Amino acid sequence: MNGTVAENECETFLKINTYGVALTIGHENKLMANVALPERPMEATCLTVPESDLASASTNTCKQRRNQFLNFPFISNVVIAIIVGVLLFLLEYGYFPQNKLGYFCKDPSISKSFNGDTITWVILLVGSLGGPLIIFFVIEYEAEVSLSRYCCLRVCKLYRDFIIGGTFNIMIVEVAKSIVGEHRPHFIATCAPSKHETCEAGSYITDYICTIGNKSRYFEIDSSRSFPSGHASLSVFVGLFCAAYINRRLNVKKTGIVFKIFLMFICIAWSMTCSLTRITDHRHHWWDVLFGSIIGVVTVYYTVKSLCNNFETDYQSKPSKPTASASTTALLDLKNKDATSVII
Repeated sequence: MNGTVAENECETFLKINTYGVALTIGHENKLMANVALPERPMEATCLTVPESDLASASTNTCKQRRNQFLNFPFISNVVIAIIVGVLLFLLEYGYFPQNKLGYFCKDPSISKSFNGDTITWVILLVGSLGGPLIIFFVIEYEAEVSLSRYCCLRVCKLYRDFIIGGTFNIMIVEVAKSIVGEHRPHFIATCAPSKHETCEAGSYITDYICTIGNKSRYFEIDSSRSFPSGHASLSVFVGLFCAAYINRRLNVKKTGIVFKIFLMFICIAWSMTCSLTRITDHRHHWWDVLFGSIIGVVTVYYTVKSLCNNFETDYQSKPSKPTASASTTALLDLKNKDATSVII
């Protein structure tokens, strides 16, 4: 038949459009396929499909969607994420054996005062997790000109890879801290070694205990976890990642080159502030910050090039639309003994 189908023949309840193919299910269990091709007018064919088959097809689709979240990759990712989280906690709070170095008595490099943190771990984590997410949403929204499903999907994929790279960065730093066990510049003030007051200047002390008084055990462990700098490593990773993303994805035709450079400068300034304040706060030696920054550069290079593919393909184009043959064949294969299957 040509044109539209009479209302008394098939009532429309559901339409699925796929490249010119419209499938309509009527109240009389009829499946109608309308095909519009460039070389011929629209044609329609009504097929009789049992309600049981339609219900079965709908149930199978729901099961397939559920199975997407219960497959091996998803389960393994969740298990690995839990394991990594537990390991980070155990490493940070010293539940794994840590190298215990000696120290030179009256060493001025580890006799600085403890003045706290200009950039605390809370500020670092909030800025490192929240800042990039805002940047990703704003730039992808500007590229899509709407908060569409594709825009949110790209942001989720990008943020996922960002978190994976950041976790990899933190794991390297935590393992290195436990293996090296270098004293912080404020080691004497924080640990208060038992033999420090009676030892001879320049002598190397290996047999000592920390008399930290009312401080928690964490301060004792943390006083010997200077190398490398976690603040420098993570902040450099976040700053360079966001700067590379802005440089690749921000359209200068809409915002201007000056605005783009300004945003990249803010990202780099964040990394420099978090890194250099670790030296001025007497929380790290300069070489701790240097090696932490190198770890940040290496991990961000791996993340951008390998995981994010230099912000191409998955992050720049919409997913390809499904072909007509795949969807029409799946729906038109529904039939019973008395129904005829027609493939258009």
